[in-house]
Amino acid sequence: MQIQVPLCMRAATPGPTPTPTLPPPYLAPHLLLPADGASFTLADDIVTLQWASIGTLRANEVYQVTVEDVTEGAGRRIIEYVTDTKLIIPVSFRPKDNLPHVMRWTVTTVRQMGSDEQGEPIWESAGTNSMARVFSWTGAAPAATSVP
Repeated sequence: MQIQVPLCMRAATPGPTPTPTLPPPYLAPHLLLPADGASFTLADDIVTLQWASIGTLRANEVYQVTVEDVTEGAGRRIIEYVTDTKLIIPVSFRPKDNLPHVMRWTVTTVRQMGSDEQGEPIWESAGTNSMARVFSWTGAAPAATSVP
């Protein structure tokens, strides 16, 4: 006669849930071009901002570049997200008048932490802001005077 003795079946006990460890914050990017105080005129259709790399970005990380028209006020600014170490400012951001406008720009690293209801990325700081630099950009050409 055979006797079967059941072994004690133990269910796995839940352990601590692993939490992702965030990497340490990046240092501030070093801004390279244009030189602080540079001036751009109508002859300069393209203004390119450049900075030194802070290292290899992870898949969910980008540079956040903020450009603000200081002359016009706090309401006129653009914020762009790029993985490269340069940004060409859209010509549409050029001032509309014929006066030189002071533009202030900074760069920092950010990390995407999800998306909102509209599918837009939610960004979180991943480093220190660069020092601010300024340049001036002259706007539209003066209107041509009509010949009588």
